[in-house]
Amino acid sequence: MSRVAVDPITMLRLTVNDELAYRRLFIDLVKIFTKYNTTVIITSDIGEPGRFGIEDYLTSGVIELRRYEVEGKTLKGIKVTKFRGSPFDEDVRPYAFTDAGIEVYETERLYERSTP
Repeated sequence: MSRVAVDPITMLRLTVNDELAYRRLFIDLVKIFTKYNTTVIITSDIGEPGRFGIEDYLTSGVIELRRYEVEGKTLKGIKVTKFRGSPFDEDVRPYAFTDAGIEVYETERLYERSTP
């Protein structure tokens, strides 16, 4: 099995002016990855709140990395909004990038976490 990272897909979207042409291109891309049994991680800028793109519908999972400003401090939260075929935690959890990778504080909710 192969793994591919597309970071960010937003750059592809910017090169195609027509929405329908972009949708077709994205579907073709998904078909190619599926044909070769490839696991793909696609990053994208989050658009307007509540707006879903073709990427959200055609992918198996969607994970959002969010930032919140609270009392002058930036808090980082991670939220799974889709994980096809499996139950998942819908709470926003705090996370940090560490030397070992991304660390998600799965027992804490973002609004309950105190800053060190």
